[in-house]
Amino acid sequence: MCGRFVNKLDRSEFRSWVDTDWDDEEQLPFNFNVAPTDPIQFIRLDEDGLRHLRIARWGLLTKDGRPLINARGESVATTFPFKFSFGKRRCVVPMSGYYEWKTEGGAKQPYFVHAPDDGPLAAAGVFERTKHPKTGEPIDTVAILTTASGDDLRSLHERMPVFISPEKHALWLDPETPIAVAQQLLLPLSGLVIAKASKRVNSVKNDGPDLLDPLAV
Repeated sequence: MCGRFVNKLDRSEFRSWVDTDWDDEEQLPFNFNVAPTDPIQFIRLDEDGLRHLRIARWGLLTKDGRPLINARGESVATTFPFKFSFGKRRCVVPMSGYYEWKTEGGAKQPYFVHAPDDGPLAAAGVFERTKHPKTGEPIDTVAILTTASGDDLRSLHERMPVFISPEKHALWLDPETPIAVAQQLLLPLSGLVIAKASKRVNSVKNDGPDLLDPLAV
């Protein structure tokens, strides 16, 4: 699954993923402990046919206001409420990597999963336009798709986010891409690096680059 991730990306690292310039307010500050309902960056194909960087709230909202932060890739095309978004509102979420946990010595130990070159990853997502549960203002919401982990990550967790390679972005984002074709992209990415992180990650109140240091307390 994906319940916490890291955004320490400079815009230059994923500039080629977007077709338009964006304002400073569309570039979120670094966050080393992104949690459900936090604002996140996502890239979608707008009606002008261009890829835009937008800001959303992490988690599609149920009728009672619960955030659905993940959608299973195996059933996203047929499961409510994701199936409508999967058909026409697919997106990618730029991130530096994500956290997963193992119980070690009776305590939760977080691990940071990231690319070997520490470069940007594009998590597959779906988005919906809805109303903020408190203010009633219209907002975009995003859920990140997951799949079964590959052999190299299965010992950490049985699920992982789906990552879309840059050469597949156009196909994934295009609402005219047939659902069956989009489903074929929902595969585990191999070759990711697993690094022990600080236990300070366990609290969503903590942030900062020291969270990636396993010795930070």
